[in-house]
Amino acid sequence: MIYDVAIIGAGPAGIAAATQLKRQGMSFIIFEKSRVGGLILNANLIENYPGFPNGISGEDFSKLLDQHLNILKIDIIYQQVLTVSYNYCYTINTETDSYNSKYCIFACGTLPNKLQKSLLINDPKIHYDLSSLKTVRNADILIIGSGDAAFDYALSLSKYNNIHIFSRTEKMKCLPLLVHRAKLVKNIKIDPNIEIQNIKKTSAKTIVNFKQKGNDNELEFDYILAAIGRYPDSSLFETVKEIIPVNSSFVIGDTISDNCRQASISVGSGIKAAMQIFHKINF
Repeated sequence: MIYDVAIIGAGPAGIAAATQLKRQGMSFIIFEKSRVGGLILNANLIENYPGFPNGISGEDFSKLLDQHLNILKIDIIYQQVLTVSYNYCYTINTETDSYNSKYCIFACGTLPNKLQKSLLINDPKIHYDLSSLKTVRNADILIIGSGDAAFDYALSLSKYNNIHIFSRTEKMKCLPLLVHRAKLVKNIKIDPNIEIQNIKKTSAKTIVNFKQKGNDNELEFDYILAAIGRYPDSSLFETVKEIIPVNSSFVIGDTISDNCRQASISVGSGIKAAMQIFHKINF
């Protein structure tokens, strides 16, 4: 079977594309390597999505996305897409199967920037995603970064843990609203002007050596979460972009949103891609 469309990724962008394709009566298939919702699962509170005046957590928002798919009877293939190729049609290969489609929508999201290897001694385990720490309790956690994600993660984890935020600069990069909220939480400590020298793992703790205003310091933590930016996960698209017909593929969501990564923008890009495909096939 050759589907009209293959969608890679079931975050807000991919799901929006799927729901619009369903409405248009087109055949499609959607892949997701983890959970419905993607990165938005990590959001402490989504406050700017229309229709939720009191805000909604990323976890609850993702549950609604899943419910929407179930109501429309849209099934997801929970497998990681390993390769995409093109020869008259797209071939999407997973761990166990291959699928074909006329069009392909890449909603692959983003990947985290990693800390410099030169900072890591004795191979300490650094977390780059909130999901791996959601069940942690009564721990001392260091969050490295000063953007929206760093402070959003801090607010989520501070419900059950002690949080330390390290920023390289005096001025935080995140929304002032998030800084204000973090300062109101007694178990969140914000340290600016931090220059990390090295991070090393002992049997029980992770030790961080750093400079602050020229002074050498050392602190111990149970966990470290680095939130130092993300970059588009465009690797699958890059493998085929030179050989595919013009306007047969669409890159949507956070993969193309630069620093404007918002659920509403992702949803709009997904619906737009689905509508453009419909018009290409039917008009």
